[in-house]
Amino acid sequence: MKALLRTTLAALLLSPFAAAHTFTLSLGPAAGAVDYFGVICSNESGADTDHLQMQVRTETVGGPLVSVQVRKGEVVTNTTDPINGDAEFSQVTNTPGGNGLYGVTVTKTGAGSVVFTLTVHCLNKAGDIHTGTDGVVYQYQP
Repeated sequence: MKALLRTTLAALLLSPFAAAHTFTLSLGPAAGAVDYFGVICSNESGADTDHLQMQVRTETVGGPLVSVQVRKGEVVTNTTDPINGDAEFSQVTNTPGGNGLYGVTVTKTGAGSVVFTLTVHCLNKAGDIHTGTDGVVYQYQP
């Protein structure tokens, strides 16, 4: 099952995304479980990337809250879903940095398995064009 989840995650992150990039993943029961992957933004769509936009929604009712940290160069942004199990996403985080690799870390506030949904968008400066998006999985702890 773990291999299937890794393969599925890798397929999602390694395939070019369309306009909407939403996928549901999980973090295992250990308090320190962390998912770590990279999002590669490019000018493949014909427009240069200005920033990576992300949001997270914790799907597990009563589970720990989920946070996403995005790093590009010396800039780090963070967003946390403040209420687990509701239909709302966290606030949007916009990480500037242009084309290239953005490091994404997903963490949680404590012990307990949790399912979460991420939205990921590489965008131009105006935020109206989705630029090229690919991904690399480094660590997935379902």
